[in-house]
Amino acid sequence: MRLTEDGVNEQKSRILQAAFRVFADVGFEAAKMEDIAKLAGVSRSPLYYHFNNKYRLFIEMFKNYCEIYTTDAARCLSQEGDFFQKIENLLRFFRTEFNTGAGKISADVLGNIQGLEEARGYEIKVRKTVYGLLIKQIEEAIKDGTLISDADPIIIGDMIHLWGEGLNSAGLGLMRVEYDGITMEESYATKKHIGTKYEDILIKESIKMLKRSFGANHENSTE
Repeated sequence: MRLTEDGVNEQKSRILQAAFRVFADVGFEAAKMEDIAKLAGVSRSPLYYHFNNKYRLFIEMFKNYCEIYTTDAARCLSQEGDFFQKIENLLRFFRTEFNTGAGKISADVLGNIQGLEEARGYEIKVRKTVYGLLIKQIEEAIKDGTLISDADPIIIGDMIHLWGEGLNSAGLGLMRVEYDGITMEESYATKKHIGTKYEDILIKESIKMLKRSFGANHENSTE
């Protein structure tokens, strides 16, 4: 039976979703096309009809992921709430994406695997786009008086970006904030509280630091 255009698109979508899962779980080099086909519920024939090799599949999967990532990140910064709530939304989004396995995929993209140069271009583009959206939010917050007037948008943007990276590596464990009697350093070292509660306190402390450092009304804040 010949698939309709909608059927072809649905089949391709299943393959891309399966590819993301397999690449996220085992990485590009260890991933096998037959495992992706099995997870997608298709035979090798339709898999190779859509993607003639693993490189092409990875690149198309990553391009699709970057488009969705950009849309979702923009949504975080456009939701209702003040500037600080939007930044908290963005940090939670970064952490959620890392938990999906996107970190392993990104590491492959930025690694030295030949043949993935096109994917690296998508990685750079999405980073620039999301960073640009972040800077725009910061500039608006300075203009409306949420942040101090002499704040540097680039410095704040870089700081938030580093926090996002730090969340992914538990780098903010350097901050000595206790949770359930365990400091972040101990939590990271012993793998205790590595989960939603641990991530929550990292994000909340990041927002508090942002308010203390650049909030126009931080002197009156009780946080």
